Amino acid sequence: MTPGEPAAYAMAYFEPGDREDGERIRLAVSDGSDPLSWTRVDDGRPVLASEVGEHGLRDPFLLRDERRVVFVLLATDLRTWPDEDWDRAVHRGSRSIAVAESADLVTWSAVRLVRVAPDDAGNAWAPKAAWIPGTGEWEVLFAAGPRAGSEAGSGTWAGAPGGHQRILATRTRDFRAFSPARVAVDTGRDLIDMALLPYGGRVLRFSVEDASGGTGPRRGTAITVEVGDRVGGRFRLVARGVGMPELVHGEGPAPFAGIGGDDTIWLLVDEFGHRGCQVLSTDGDGTGPWTHRPEARLPDRARHGSVLAVSAAEAAVLRARAGGRGRAARRSA
Repeated sequence: MTPGEPAAYAMAYFEPGDREDGERIRLAVSDGSDPLSWTRVDDGRPVLASEVGEHGLRDPFLLRDERRVVFVLLATDLRTWPDEDWDRAVHRGSRSIAVAESADLVTWSAVRLVRVAPDDAGNAWAPKAAWIPGTGEWEVLFAAGPRAGSEAGSGTWAGAPGGHQRILATRTRDFRAFSPARVAVDTGRDLIDMALLPYGGRVLRFSVEDASGGTGPRRGTAITVEVGDRVGGRFRLVARGVGMPELVHGEGPAPFAGIGGDDTIWLLVDEFGHRGCQVLSTDGDGTGPWTHRPEARLPDRARHGSVLAVSAAEAAVLRARAGGRGRAARRSA
């Protein structure tokens, strides 16, 4: 895998668990360097399914591990079809994340599970990773809350009682061995889907917070943006409610930088229960204002995507797998 200059984008996403073939990983490739038009790989059929754990893959995160010359996909080990039992998923769910690897984004290894959450956690959701310069390690962030029957103010959650979701962090060199997880961010109410974007010598941190004061991970949710000097360091708030009021609410923020001299910062957001994935953009340092891009053409039913810059050769491999019916069929409204 010789990356070459970035020329396009690959998107990993899943479809909702309201169908048997949902909660599997699908891919799309941008039609150029502008991430507003996408073509589905394999006509939108899944490229990766799980035969382990809960047999579902949600919330994919796609990265390039240059040291090992491999693409890595992280995902939530969760299947909600057919009963959509979210209480079980939150309080008695999987404490592992799903990992798969590929040399070309086409042929994938079998999915393996890696336990990252502590014994008293009820879930491990939406893993994201960022390279930590000078350490040889990746920081992996995921959301978790106390397991049903555990004491919310003890163990991992000592000093911060309550059943809400926090962001936990662990580190790894190879996505096989992970350090013990620690609580990285706890706001006192549900906080999920944290993603990092190193940009311009700083790090932008995107997350989803409970904006309603409710007690579940899917109450009113809004995108928050913070800025810091380094991965694992301190961050300060720069924007809250990103995308509002154009978006009803949002989850799964996936930030990525422009390529080919484009200084735009892009943000893929899942407007769950409404229009699905939407695109936002901002110029400059990423602190906003953010503009909704309703002209974006995205794969139907795409949920919680992840976007990675790829070379022209890598994009060509994906486009060759698109097929005659691969082009996205809808325009976001």
